[in-house]
Amino acid sequence: MSFLSSLSGNQKLLLGATLASAAGLFLYKKHSCCSSSSTKSIATSGPKVDYSKKSKQQIETEFKQVFQELKKFILDDIKNNYEVPKENIEYVERILDYNVPHGKLNRGLAVVDTLLILNSYQVSEKQFHSACVLGWCIEFLQAFFLVADDIMDASITRRGQDCWYRLEDVKMTACNDYLIVESHIYKILKHYFNEPSLYVPLVDLFHEVTYMTELGQLHDLRSLPPNVDKNESSTIPFHTFNIQTYSLIVKYKTAFYSFYLPLYCGLILSNKLDENIRKQTLDISIAMGEYFQIQDDYLDCYGDPSHIGKVGRDIEDCKCSWLVVKALELANEEQVQVLKANYGKEAPEKVKLVKDLYKQLNLEELYKSYEQTAIQAMNQMIDRVPDFINKDIYRTLLNKIANRTK
Repeated sequence: MSFLSSLSGNQKLLLGATLASAAGLFLYKKHSCCSSSSTKSIATSGPKVDYSKKSKQQIETEFKQVFQELKKFILDDIKNNYEVPKENIEYVERILDYNVPHGKLNRGLAVVDTLLILNSYQVSEKQFHSACVLGWCIEFLQAFFLVADDIMDASITRRGQDCWYRLEDVKMTACNDYLIVESHIYKILKHYFNEPSLYVPLVDLFHEVTYMTELGQLHDLRSLPPNVDKNESSTIPFHTFNIQTYSLIVKYKTAFYSFYLPLYCGLILSNKLDENIRKQTLDISIAMGEYFQIQDDYLDCYGDPSHIGKVGRDIEDCKCSWLVVKALELANEEQVQVLKANYGKEAPEKVKLVKDLYKQLNLEELYKSYEQTAIQAMNQMIDRVPDFINKDIYRTLLNKIANRTK
């Protein structure tokens, strides 16, 4: 019997329900929702292991080992089922090794953390392995987003190394490479979660989250249409650089795949598909996503490239970032004119003028004040989660990003 094969009829109905499109908020149809008390526990094979006896480092090491397993599965699948020359199989391996496993792995590990916390760290090895596999699917998703994003933003470095597309023997081949990485997600899901009651909703979930993230990227990119000449300040649509536009961008671009998806995957594996919990998880995820993106915008300007692993370009790229939104809110007319004359320009002296203006407006101090207020607000949201769900699934994720410096 494969993992999660013994499900009640209600569970199969719930897991197989179509994701509603209204507002893109993953709302299940009313008739498909059922409380956890009305469903049976998910059946697992093998004895339970006490993972509380393992250190975080041991758990992370075991998680990383699963990547090697998944890579072998992918390469064997290509070798055995497709007419691909050896050198191209080796190139696919290089794509994966270069782009997938080098981040902080917070998204993938959040699936594992959620499973362990919700089950008091008592799970079978098969449950743990399934959480690792789903976690790596999210890391593959992250990798393909980043390769594409780096091309669109003309980024220089990522995770402390040259962006993939900048390598001499890669260049624009990277456009096809990130599509290959995305396809691997669905190869993995089909192989490891091949029961229809699991495979269909998981594929729907990953497709929906991918689509919503792509819409977020669209909001981001179209905040400065490509036909705008950044050297002509009068053509830059600064009137759209407001908190409403910014909130829409970060909600779709960051919150769903970085926070909601890993938490939701952990809830699925733990059989905690309660509609109230799902809604509160969504609300908390959106709040975390906004905070996380504002952190990114701050670090893009003020972070040390050698520490954060990339060179910030939000000013040069004329991004609708939190810093420029706040600057436009706080600046007087003279300062607004300085900002408009220099924002989005490549010249280092113009970038410096923008940063000098940020300093005049005390944006560093404003960010630090915002950060503490945001953390407090998210903790209050977590406090309101019903007691039958261990709130540590949210606090663990929040603690990983709170006051981060990279």
